[in-house]
Amino acid sequence: MLGISILLLLLLLLLLLLLLLLLLLLLLLLLLLLLPLLLLLLLLLLLLLLLLLLLLLLLLLLLLLLLLLLLLLLLLLLLLLLLLLLLLLLLLLLLLLLLLLLLLLLLVVVVVVVVVVVVQM
Repeated sequence: MLGISILLLLLLLLLLLLLLLLLLLLLLLLLLLLLPLLLLLLLLLLLLLLLLLLLLLLLLLLLLLLLLLLLLLLLLLLLLLLLLLLLLLLLLLLLLLLLLLLLLLLLVVVVVVVVVVVVQM
């Protein structure tokens, strides 16, 4: 009787081991089935991260371009201001020249008047 119960216990243990092995095999199969899905998910996540990085880089490039454009605009404004200043200086020089010509004309008129007066006497 004791031998039969030990045999039954061994059989039960063997059955339990077989069930555990079957469960392990099922887990492995499930893992093998889920592995491509997990890999796909990981790949999608990596792709999303790469896209985000690319978008950030594009944004940075756009910002840099905008800054460059602003700098160019500022330079153009400065050049325009310089040109305006130069034009003003040229106008001032022209006015001075005109004033000098008027003074010369006045001198000529005075000399002519003095000569005429001296000749009249």
